[in-house]
Amino acid sequence: MPSLVGSTIASRYHVVRLIGRGGMGEVYLAKHVHTGEQVAVKVLIGQSAAAKQTAERFKREMRAPGRIKSDHVVRVIDADVAPELDGALFLVMELLDGCDLDKPLKERGPYSPVEVAWIFGQVARGLEKAHALGIVHRDRSQISISHLRCTARTSQRRRDTDAAPHRSHASPYSYIL
Repeated sequence: MPSLVGSTIASRYHVVRLIGRGGMGEVYLAKHVHTGEQVAVKVLIGQSAAAKQTAERFKREMRAPGRIKSDHVVRVIDADVAPELDGALFLVMELLDGCDLDKPLKERGPYSPVEVAWIFGQVARGLEKAHALGIVHRDRSQISISHLRCTARTSQRRRDTDAAPHRSHASPYSYIL
């Protein structure tokens, strides 16, 4: 996928710079053209809305994390189809001020057991809110956690948007392992 820096997505989000790239897509820092709010826009690679059903399912699934009201879950602001990107699916999230857990690990070494317990306690709070709404994370890969910069005690928030209503009676916590 060519760089989207300098382009505008869906006539609403002016792309400022690339934040990161992963298996599912690319995440950009963008600015809402009307409000000036800085946001994170994730453009999904290889996922187009060629089929109307695909676009509708994507939008429906992106409503799930929007229902979770928790300081431990990133807020999803928008999800749509970008006609100027050949129908690529994209989602817009609040822009987090922080880094993933890898950066401090590389800079200062392993987390202490107390730090690990505290971090996973924060993640569990977000999952608890999601599960109370019948929502579980469907991606069984590593959970993406951000280390936020705060003046008070640092909070952890899941950068997770691969959520959908829970449809089985299996333990909702089984995939975390």
